[in-house]
Amino acid sequence: MCILFIALNKHTKYPLIVCANRDEFHHSPTEQVHFWPPENEILAGKDLEAGGHLAWHQ
Repeated sequence: MCILFIALNKHTKYPLIVCANRDEFHHSPTEQVHFWPPENEILAGKDLEAGGHLAWHQ
């Protein structure tokens, strides 16, 4: 089951907060949660089997 939460304009520093969980592959290799370079605007882990990126963030 996948879960998605969206918060719009609920925090003064972060105008858009998206929280998602995709739990179909519990044993997939992932990186720990960190800010993604170069802008450091995304705080997330990374799915290393899918090429290390989100489908909508390329």
